[in-house]
Amino acid sequence: MMWSCPGHARVVRLVRQTLKRADLSRARRARLGAFPHGPCPSQSASRSSQSWLRMRSGKAGLLMAARTSTLPRLSWTSTRSTTSRGKAKGALPQDAVQALDVALKNGASNHPDCVTLPRAFFFYDPDVVKPVGGGAEVWIGYNQSLRPCQSGLTLNMDITAAAFLEGQPMLQLIGSTVGMQNVSGGLNPGQVRSINKAIRGVQVEVDYQGSGSYKRKYRVREIIAKGPFDLVFKNEQAGSEMNVGDYYQSAYKIKLNPSLPCLNVGGSGRPTYVPAELATVKRGQRKLKLDERQQAQMIREAAIKPMDRVKRIENCVNVQSQVPTDPTVKNFGMQIKGQMMDIQGQILPAPVLQYGQRTVTTDRRPGSWEPGRYSVPGKMPSYAIASFADRRGTENAMNDFIINLLDECAKVGITDISETIPDIAWHEGGNKTVEDTLTRAVQTGAHTFGQKPALILILLPGNGGPIHGLIKIATDHRLGIPSQCFAAAKAGIDDRFPPDPRKRQQYCGNLVLKINAKLGGQHSLLASVGGAPKLFPHENNPFMIIGADVTHPMGFNRSTPSIASVVGSIDRYATRYAERSRLQGHRVEMIQDFKGMVQELLQEFYRNTKKRPERIIVYRDGVSEGQFDAVVREELPQLAAACLGMGDPNSEYRPPITFVVVQKRHHTRLFPGRPNEGDRSGNILPGTLIDRDICHPTEFDFYLNSHAGIQGTNRPCHYHVLLDENKFGAQELALMTFRLCYLFCRATRAVSVCPPAYYAHLAAFRQRELCQMSDSSASDTESTMSGTGADATVEFATCHKDLGATMYYV
Repeated sequence: MMWSCPGHARVVRLVRQTLKRADLSRARRARLGAFPHGPCPSQSASRSSQSWLRMRSGKAGLLMAARTSTLPRLSWTSTRSTTSRGKAKGALPQDAVQALDVALKNGASNHPDCVTLPRAFFFYDPDVVKPVGGGAEVWIGYNQSLRPCQSGLTLNMDITAAAFLEGQPMLQLIGSTVGMQNVSGGLNPGQVRSINKAIRGVQVEVDYQGSGSYKRKYRVREIIAKGPFDLVFKNEQAGSEMNVGDYYQSAYKIKLNPSLPCLNVGGSGRPTYVPAELATVKRGQRKLKLDERQQAQMIREAAIKPMDRVKRIENCVNVQSQVPTDPTVKNFGMQIKGQMMDIQGQILPAPVLQYGQRTVTTDRRPGSWEPGRYSVPGKMPSYAIASFADRRGTENAMNDFIINLLDECAKVGITDISETIPDIAWHEGGNKTVEDTLTRAVQTGAHTFGQKPALILILLPGNGGPIHGLIKIATDHRLGIPSQCFAAAKAGIDDRFPPDPRKRQQYCGNLVLKINAKLGGQHSLLASVGGAPKLFPHENNPFMIIGADVTHPMGFNRSTPSIASVVGSIDRYATRYAERSRLQGHRVEMIQDFKGMVQELLQEFYRNTKKRPERIIVYRDGVSEGQFDAVVREELPQLAAACLGMGDPNSEYRPPITFVVVQKRHHTRLFPGRPNEGDRSGNILPGTLIDRDICHPTEFDFYLNSHAGIQGTNRPCHYHVLLDENKFGAQELALMTFRLCYLFCRATRAVSVCPPAYYAHLAAFRQRELCQMSDSSASDTESTMSGTGADATVEFATCHKDLGATMYYV
């Protein structure tokens, strides 16, 4: 059916005129020398062609671009104004863009077989759907959004994965939830609670006639453990009480199994009972909560190789969405060509790393390297050991593992390690708490070495579990000693089976990276090549890099707060980051006490360097494009006020600030133009920078792929600059960001997100563990503060003062 809008020509014309004004404004400023960042930086000879999904209306477009041949091609962007509280001059008409976006989604939204989620569309395809266990399956769909960029309007399309409930008999879902093939033997209270969590709100179909021609639909409220002949209700028509089994026998001639449970599909005051054996789960319902095993399986199914992803995206465009042939799209004067777009980027040079007295390059394996002796090794003159695993079957293997771990510490240069191993404090259970066991371990370590332990080594049972949060509360909040946990299953600690030497060494190596950071060390530094700056010009003057993030609770209880965490570098190498955190309102994204946290970090910087930073660079994670103006209004003034509060009474301290938003949750993907231009996994190379074509038409942003692919298709990080008082420009800022990605303390490979933002994310989730929830109904799969009680209270267990300048949270 054709769908039209009388004002569609005006909408397209308005968008086109705005883009043209932006291009003319940029060209005029460039001629006058007033453009904030100068002209578009020249591309080097090492530029590589990347492929993008293309939508063309007229002669050119990108990412399925909706534009006509008369639309201008913008060449560069500028920063967003930090003074205006309204719309920026030349801002794109978002209502017009949204109208076009609705038109492009119209066909899929009205398709009878399409399941729609926010900005995503899913079609059931038995050849693609994969089960993940527990009655759930993974569907592969696609995301779609219209976006303005330097080449005009673009339709960004990418495949996405989501978990849905399988279309199956309700008894099958109940059995898979509690691990039973036959539920006729009855259910205990614990199983009933687990089943209710899994099926509450699930839509079921009931065929009373058995013909399949007519099915009633209900939403499940709860499971009733009683059989149909034990469940009595008042039959208003008959005016008497009767059981469910007799009712179905008389009304529908259906003989029920007396030992199978029933479902309540009515309200709390007016229950309606349906035998579970007659109910079928309707296909296409979103499965919101997955257990650890299901999540791991879903990640494996969603990890699609780059070239396979290209084929699936093109299939989504031309077969599933049918955007190129949609009459609604044609009514708006848009034409789509379902091919990927070729754009030009450049490969940034990888930094050279300093390990002790030798330098390391990544020429052989782009994005990763073999470590040597650490440049800044930590010191561990004393330590303590505790175990929460069963002593039987792990005692001998535990001692062997500690020896292997200490050997790895010595190999990388961690100093002051004594050959004496303190006694292990085994958790006794009973009335002994987690804190009691850790206190005993600290006392034992202090007695052995004659001083307070610098670190607590802790063995977890199996793969860890809920006890991890209790341990961190005790070590980070009460004892004030960094701790390093390791899981028995991953460490190979089992007296019955000898460990795999190769896996043991690799696991110990990963632990040593974290241990060294918690002891104040850093595995590598950036080396200077030919006298060039390691990070950026003027780096010899003191500077501070800040990372900020906000984590939100998983539950829907509005009394549960969000947590804001800010980290700041406290050394001249930008490798050590102190952390400060605050509670704030439920799902409030703007950092409410940004000023107070930054002031504390500035004081920490001064205590460690005896100087104040002359430049500040902020990487802000977790902010969507619709919140940029709120960041400019609320967070940037707090940052400036924090600096002013650190000045002398008779002087004004206001270092220049560069504020960058880090966005990882987007659907922009890059593919090599030719297979031989990618890495071994088929992904684009580390250091691929895109600062044109697909970037914003009027603002300062760029895409950077800083990491090597491991599985699936890489997602480049999108960096959007809201303020650049340091006048870095795109090339300089991108190069600094790329080099920082090689300094992540937990890996010997470049990471996909700039480490300051990564550390803020880790700190926020660590603070989540330090929040104690008084509501005992909090789910084990959620954080310790996201319970569902209406009057739940939260205690914020801040980190111990002795850990204020350490990276205990990594």
